[in-house]
Amino acid sequence: MGVAALCAAVIMPSVPAMAAPSTGGSQLSAFAPTVCEPNAKKYKVTQLKKPWTITHATRHENAAESTSPYTIKAEVQTVVKATVTVTVGGESEAGAIFAKVKASAGFAVAGERAKTTTTTVSVTTTMKPRKTYVFFSGVRKVSVQWALNQCNSRGTAVVEKARGTAKTFGAKTTGAVQCGINAKAGSLAAKVEKTLC
Repeated sequence: MGVAALCAAVIMPSVPAMAAPSTGGSQLSAFAPTVCEPNAKKYKVTQLKKPWTITHATRHENAAESTSPYTIKAEVQTVVKATVTVTVGGESEAGAIFAKVKASAGFAVAGERAKTTTTTVSVTTTMKPRKTYVFFSGVRKVSVQWALNQCNSRGTAVVEKARGTAKTFGAKTTGAVQCGINAKAGSLAAKVEKTLC
């Protein structure tokens, strides 16, 4: 081999061809952005409803000619229970679900398996003469749809693990409303007056 050829072989070695970059899905998924904390679970509630429900009521007329205080036992009309139902999947944590319900409703709610009282409720008020009153007790009956979402192990996607419904109720409200007085709109008294007077 000549000197010039030998020098060229030393100075300019052969270079192997570079492999084309892979566009496979496995490589792309490996670089997917993180959107959540890996394996973290989170409950959400939707379709919140919280109407007044009359649980106890008794109608009474003051037949006397004078204003008088009365204590009347309001009879049971219905019993409201707190429950959690799973419709898809098999996992639910009642405590976590009711905590979400409380935050969404804006007031404290009863825990799972609680129910309104099944006995009479005593209510006291001063009745005007020759007027009819309804003595009552009731609660806001709360219902929601709930879902449990979980982040995957890589933190790249959120999947739904379970969903269902939940029902509960707020604190008891008692009182007496005079029929025909036009109680404040939206109140339990207004509902009692409209439906039971």
